[in-house]
Amino acid sequence: MKGDYCHDCARAKTEPWMLFQSSCDGCRARMVARSPAFDESRRSGKLTPAYRSLLAVALVSHDEVKAAAAEDATGKGPCLA
Repeated sequence: MKGDYCHDCARAKTEPWMLFQSSCDGCRARMVARSPAFDESRRSGKLTPAYRSLLAVALVSHDEVKAAAAEDATGKGPCLA
């Protein structure tokens, strides 16, 4: 669903929304941004093997995950550079 409107992504920008569409790049990036692997990477300041593996499985980039985390209404905080 790259570039298309996604209701779940739109809602997640304004409220803690817990629905994800597997066909949507933004939803998959948001899912990764909320994962323990992303939190571990953020705390360690580097891309951990578990996080890299999750990026590959979810078919999203680190930049997409950072953008999703920045827009997510759950307020996950600052992202890795």
